[in-house]
Amino acid sequence: MSCSLACPVFADWVSGGNWSYGGYHDSGNWGAFSSYFHDYRWHWSSVARASDGKSNVGYASAHYTSKSFINTSFDEFVYFNLG
Repeated sequence: MSCSLACPVFADWVSGGNWSYGGYHDSGNWGAFSSYFHDYRWHWSSVARASDGKSNVGYASAHYTSKSFINTSFDEFVYFNLG
């Protein structure tokens, strides 16, 4: 999934787990996050900037949440993924 980072936050039930992803904004920091919780298996979530391919991947075992975050510019395109 990709979107421009005036992107809202989404949450989906995917492959037996809960995936949240979207834009993060406060007065001094623009970014994008991807988090995935799964009860029964090891898993990961990632976010990558389209402009330069820089990415961040978070990993977690069952019963924990994988978390990834990357700084972005306003209106920058990013890609979200999980597994």
